[in-house]
Amino acid sequence: MQEQKLPFIILAGSPDKRDKLMEYADVAYKTEIIINGKSMITRILEAIRDSDAYSYIIISGIPSERVFVPDGIPDNKLEFFLSEGDQIDKIIDAANFLLEKGKNDPAIFPSDRK
Repeated sequence: MQEQKLPFIILAGSPDKRDKLMEYADVAYKTEIIINGKSMITRILEAIRDSDAYSYIIISGIPSERVFVPDGIPDNKLEFFLSEGDQIDKIIDAANFLLEKGKNDPAIFPSDRK
């Protein structure tokens, strides 16, 4: 039986106000913090890629030009999404965006049902 693939939403935004961790690391987004030579967002993307369990990836909250996308993630399987508002509003917006994408591309929500 083939492993079920799922869409991923990576929440990569930052609070409106910089906190002490962001100040210390001198970053605009916490996912830009470098850990052992790579940003957290790059490490997350590598883990998703290496799992081979994804059908689609949405990165919400950080502009694409601030993210290094590792090799092996096709452009047609990755999209960036920015929204405004409270954290819960951003989460709902990203989920709704993913559902809308799925209406036009059924491969985003693959099913092994026959």
